Amino acid sequence: MFSATSCDDIDTLLTQGQKKQCNFSNWTEQSRDFLLKQKTSRILETQKNQEDMKQIQQETEEFIKISKITEFSNAQANDIQCLSEELVKLKAQSCQKNLLSKTKAEKLEENQNTVKQKSEEVADTEKNVAKHLEKLEKGLSFFEEHLGLKVLSNPDDHLTFKFTKIDEMNQDKEFSFNLAVEGSPGKYTVSDYSVPIPDLEVSLQELNEGNDLKKFICFMRNSFKKSTTVQQ
Repeated sequence: MFSATSCDDIDTLLTQGQKKQCNFSNWTEQSRDFLLKQKTSRILETQKNQEDMKQIQQETEEFIKISKITEFSNAQANDIQCLSEELVKLKAQSCQKNLLSKTKAEKLEENQNTVKQKSEEVADTEKNVAKHLEKLEKGLSFFEEHLGLKVLSNPDDHLTFKFTKIDEMNQDKEFSFNLAVEGSPGKYTVSDYSVPIPDLEVSLQELNEGNDLKKFICFMRNSFKKSTTVQQ
């Protein structure tokens, strides 16, 4: 038989135990909700990054295409210059001799038509380049604002990719790498990357084999982001 005092003590212990059990249940429920919210946030962030990197790929491909169009335009302009000089020489000879042979007359007419045609092609190309550049600048402005990405073209025919908004402790800190195409057939090479990149050779080989530039840019950005986690 328990005394009255012993029964009271047992009731007290039971009450305290029930309170602790209730507190523990509340804490467990709050922790579960927090973890679920955190997981959902990370999933949404991953999806957003994938969409952003997809558009980076498209804008980068557009940038490379515009570079090739510009090179073609410059080549066409050089051709026009050469043809114009040849026309001047032919006209000078015509004035001196006051007579053009049938062959030279045909050559002159052919060159005039060629100059006209190429001039029209260059004019059309310049219009298209201007439109593409305007579109590209808007796209790059979007990525610069939201992802801190800049793509710079350099005189030695390589592109520099610069990222900010990677280091959570220093959003303005820049991470960059240079990408060039060398040899024939073109082979991608990477240089001047900001931090050591694990598995860079493997990813670069995959880029050269599959030409998946989007995947490679994602790999470099994720590598930069991982380096900030290691440093912290």
